[in-house]
Amino acid sequence: MIKLFVSDLDGTLIHEPKTGIEPNERNMKAIRLLHENNIEFAVATGRFDYHILEIEGYIESKNYRIGLNGGTVYTKDDILLRENTFTYDEAEKLRSDIEKNYMKELNYLVLQTVQAKRYIKYPNFLKKMANFYKYQRQFNAIHYSENIIKELADRNEKIIKVLINTDPVNKYSLQERLRERHPEPEITISGPKSIEIGPMGNTKGNAIRMVMEKERLKENEVAFIGDSYNDVSGFEVCKYSFAMSHADEFIKSKAVFVVDSVADAVERVLKINW
Repeated sequence: MIKLFVSDLDGTLIHEPKTGIEPNERNMKAIRLLHENNIEFAVATGRFDYHILEIEGYIESKNYRIGLNGGTVYTKDDILLRENTFTYDEAEKLRSDIEKNYMKELNYLVLQTVQAKRYIKYPNFLKKMANFYKYQRQFNAIHYSENIIKELADRNEKIIKVLINTDPVNKYSLQERLRERHPEPEITISGPKSIEIGPMGNTKGNAIRMVMEKERLKENEVAFIGDSYNDVSGFEVCKYSFAMSHADEFIKSKAVFVVDSVADAVERVLKINW
């Protein structure tokens, strides 16, 4: 019997993140239906924890919260179970290598901290002009200096994710080259133009496993739904995995079921339990 249902946010529970974070009514009703049938709900996202809290306001329930691709995990009672960040030496090694060897291939490079701050750098002025409104202004990112890592260390701001924005065709090659040079961090494609780099062990799968251990759940008692490459690790720890139908073929091949919505997945879960 399935006792826990975990959902990704962007492209899964939320279909139009640029217009807001509110799930559609059918998905919200589906989540409420899970609770009515004694099935716990949780969110696993690359976003910050405060975004998950916004979702809880719409669905009117307290749940496990997995943020920043497994970098943070909170219980239903707001207890922090996990916060895994880069050391400042690790972050400096990544930053300097990317800026030295790959910056010309990028639209921008972003350092994200646990404190929900974003620090951005562009390869040149033209890229800045092209992407300022697309990212920097939208997310209130701060252009950083050469001494950014030292400045963050002095302020005790912990770096939990590095975001790279590049050409859609180039992202696969760039991901592999980065993995060869940096085998320890978790390097995953997270969007049409995005690659995310997190500390070793920061995956949705590891975070879901942590929740399973705390709740003493087995693989056949957990379902997970997602639509991106950073969701595949979640598929691997659950018996009942769901990929969104708009996902890449590789992602769909890693899931047991393919559905059009969270609500469709919930309907399947309830049928399995019955």
